[in-house]
Amino acid sequence: MNDYVSKPIRVNALVAALRRAPVPDDDRHGLHDHHEPAASADEAAADEAQQDDTGSQRGSQQEILDRGALEALFDMTGEDFDFLAQMLESYLTTSATLLEKLKSGLEAGDAGAVRMSAHTLKSGSADVGAWELSQICAELEAMGRDGALDGAAELMARAEAVYPLVQTALEDVRQEALAHNFKPRDDDHDS
Repeated sequence: MNDYVSKPIRVNALVAALRRAPVPDDDRHGLHDHHEPAASADEAAADEAQQDDTGSQRGSQQEILDRGALEALFDMTGEDFDFLAQMLESYLTTSATLLEKLKSGLEAGDAGAVRMSAHTLKSGSADVGAWELSQICAELEAMGRDGALDGAAELMARAEAVYPLVQTALEDVRQEALAHNFKPRDDDHDS
């Protein structure tokens, strides 16, 4: 496999492999044109309020995403806005599939599937600064590794509650990148 990047991952090897990766067809872009519904009326009201003010929206992103991790990712791309947008789209597509595999593994009581899906989702989520989701996945991964899935349903429910927030925040960042308006150093620009 020419595009295999072994651990520990070297930034240059990752960037080279990602640049060789095929670009998704235009019809796949429609997958992320909608926002997931909020899990509760309170979250829906909060989301609507945040849409009114860009500053509030960025504040919400900072709570669910670590902008420092996104800055590091942006730096790894050579500050290439379009490449950052492609990487975020790839995460969004892959993470949705992994979340479904994780849920299916839990429902089937397949500890190995839980471990593998949680491990991959944990790593990808950490890369984009979705620390809460990454930490939940780390706990699920450990349960899968130990073959003890008691309590995993509660963690899965937490992951399913956090994921739409991550998805929305990353889609907003992806749109910023596509508009060449991604500002990773927000704190540095506030006067």
